[in-house]
Amino acid sequence: MKNLVKKIILIMALVLIIATVSTGIVSATTTFKIGHCCHSDNPVNIALEKFAEIVEEKTNGEIDVQIFTDSQLGDALTQIEGVKLGSVDMFVGGIGWLGQFEKDYNIMATAFVMKDIQHMDKVIRGEIGQKLAEKLKIKSGLHVIDASWHRPPRSLMTVNKKVYSPEDVKGLKLRVPDLPTYTEPWKLMGAKTTPISWGEIYLALQQGICDSMEGYLLDLYTSSLYEPCNYITLTEHEFEDVVLIMSEKGFNKLSAEQQEIIMEANKEARAINNKLHEKSDAIYKQKLEEAGIEFIVPDKDAFIKKGKEICPILEEKGLWSKGLYDEIKALAE
Repeated sequence: MKNLVKKIILIMALVLIIATVSTGIVSATTTFKIGHCCHSDNPVNIALEKFAEIVEEKTNGEIDVQIFTDSQLGDALTQIEGVKLGSVDMFVGGIGWLGQFEKDYNIMATAFVMKDIQHMDKVIRGEIGQKLAEKLKIKSGLHVIDASWHRPPRSLMTVNKKVYSPEDVKGLKLRVPDLPTYTEPWKLMGAKTTPISWGEIYLALQQGICDSMEGYLLDLYTSSLYEPCNYITLTEHEFEDVVLIMSEKGFNKLSAEQQEIIMEANKEARAINNKLHEKSDAIYKQKLEEAGIEFIVPDKDAFIKKGKEICPILEEKGLWSKGLYDEIKALAE
């Protein structure tokens, strides 16, 4: 009799499980939240949409990727903290933000350090980049998935002043992100740096609170920030890659197969991002010219020479470890 009761209970449990699964009450799907600060039409987001498609397809829907654009999850630092806490699965953004967690990353987003994007790749994909990723993991529990998504170089935009050389930077009221890697180089050139939030820049330029800013041509155009301005100097002062990070705990929660899928999806998405960004400067330069912006080709040798004077000073100030600048500079040869 006892055996019969046990069999009935087992059958009833199986029926309940089957009914629950068929009605969708139980789901094996894991939600995977990716946050970034770019617009939806930015190459970074377009590439991430492909990343999501690949991950969802190859995991048979086990991982549902949700992408949050335009700082919906907070500013960059808030999102990185979210990754550490587990409320955000992945953050995608400029590698310089990692300098807040491992100071040697500061050099990756400092003006006049990188010669070009190939130089940046040598650094970040080589021994220096690998050591930094390991230090970051140990210190902050952040796992670097990739740090070689390309972006075009940054340029300098001004309201009324034409900038041809470092001498012309003196006295500019320059809007920069509120990070020492952005503020310090321009201060040493004589600019009056003004950290203003992104949403307030247009009005600040219009009202004269600042008379210049620096950034990517794509962002200057798509955010209409060029409208109060007249000139853009192609300083190409900073080559900063985009980084994809997860928490080490979050990465280790994935199965080995899922980890491999994430890495493969990243490769395909990176190729899309890099290809789109490679073309974007020419596209947006034309759009900006059509909108009335005059482009200035500066004395790049003068800016490079100034950078070689500035970077050792920043190293002495402790923005990164001593000797790192020389290591990186040697890879440019």
